[in-house]
Order: sequence, then structure tokens, then C-alpha cells
Amino acid sequence: MGLNQFWVVPLVIVFIILISIQYALNRVVHLLKEIKDILNQDKGQPPYM
Repeated sequence: MGLNQFWVVPLVIVFIILISIQYALNRVVHLLKEIKDILNQDKGQPPYM
């Protein structure tokens, strides 16, 4: 039982960190797409994606 209790906290921490990283990456990708769309509009070219 002690071993299981010992591993619960690190697994929860790693899980939260992975979710935070995934959320941050999604936000960065979304912002990059918006920036690219704005740049494409300024150049008068249709967005490639």
C-alpha cells in the first residue's frame, strides 16, 4: 500500500504538467495561425492553410 501511495502524487503532478504543456502548445499554435492569417491579409495573398 505504501508504494502505491508514494506513486500517486508524482503521477498526478506529471499528468497536470502534461495537460498544461498541451494547453500552452495549443494556444501558441492558435496564435501563430492568427498571426500568419494577418500577415497574409496584409500581403493580399490567400492563406495557405
